[in-house]
Amino acid sequence: VKTDTGMQEIGIGSVSPETHANHSDEGHHGVHLASWRWSSFSRMFLFTLMIICAVIIKICFHHAKILSKFIPESCVLILLGILLAVFNHYVLEIDSLEDNPYPKFTADLFFNVLLPPIILDSAFALYDRDFLSNLSSIITFAVVGTLFNVFTVGFTLYGLSSSGILGEFEKELTVVQSLIFSSLISAVDPVAVLAIFEEIQVNMSLYFLVFGESLLN
Repeated sequence: VKTDTGMQEIGIGSVSPETHANHSDEGHHGVHLASWRWSSFSRMFLFTLMIICAVIIKICFHHAKILSKFIPESCVLILLGILLAVFNHYVLEIDSLEDNPYPKFTADLFFNVLLPPIILDSAFALYDRDFLSNLSSIITFAVVGTLFNVFTVGFTLYGLSSSGILGEFEKELTVVQSLIFSSLISAVDPVAVLAIFEEIQVNMSLYFLVFGESLLN
């Protein structure tokens, strides 16, 4: 309150500007219970969001009986992935950003996030009467058939490379390298085939022959 002499007096219940500023500064020094760190968790958040969207689309696809009769489920997910990639690249131009928030496909992402649910789902399907009744045939295809493919493709590739039919390489292709390459392409993973088998409900023995051979590989 200003008096007649022009001096400023502080009455009861009033606060000076300096005191108010000091209290404001002291009030900001608190404990943060939660914070939003987008730069640290953006990739995992977007990856989880993509998985949730894929599950929702899969559920909607199974309820759309007309669509499921003409297009397999795996083809729908592949087409949606292509459309999303084109939209992000040409419309949002995410690839040109310095800090790209989308997750990159790495070994840690595959082994720690993608592979465990696949193994868990396969483990639930193991205890089936048709799987156990065809176990000998499954082992024959998975072990004997795969080894036959590995050595056949590997030695054929080495023979073609040595004869010069495949052209010239910077370094000569060895037998070990040929067998490593053939082992990679011989162990197939027929995810799309199994999805189509589920859709058209093929014979369970045929389904578990393909499923068991790929699982044991």
